[in-house]
Amino acid sequence: MTPAPLDGLVEGYSLALYSTWLWVRPYRLLFDAGEGVALRLHNRVFAARYVLLSHGHLDHISGLPSLLNIRGAGLGDTTHPLTIVHPVGDGYVAALRRYIETNAEPLAFPLEWRAVTPGERIEVDELRYVEPFATRHVQGRLT
Repeated sequence: MTPAPLDGLVEGYSLALYSTWLWVRPYRLLFDAGEGVALRLHNRVFAARYVLLSHGHLDHISGLPSLLNIRGAGLGDTTHPLTIVHPVGDGYVAALRRYIETNAEPLAFPLEWRAVTPGERIEVDELRYVEPFATRHVQGRLT
């Protein structure tokens, strides 16, 4: 059986209200960081360059403290910088950042928090970028 072209290049998980994340290996991008992401990614947490948070609901950010802890304390390369990109003015992300900065052990790697607005580009490499866009989160019932 021939593997699909993206086999092993993109991995993700989403269960509404619990955890959402998407790992794009070729560009070392993690979109959202829901619960369990560090456990699932194992040593790939050391490869991440960017964590791009769509919004601050817990199912999108609750795995971030574990990811940072494992990346800082593990046996992989702990020197690669990491940038956490998030929507400007998101109070939930700001609260989590305060918690991490107050309670986490000092990190061995450079960590940058970057607040962005819709349309602001995040350069991935010489040819590629990620551009956030405005959305409206709809509350609904699970049926």
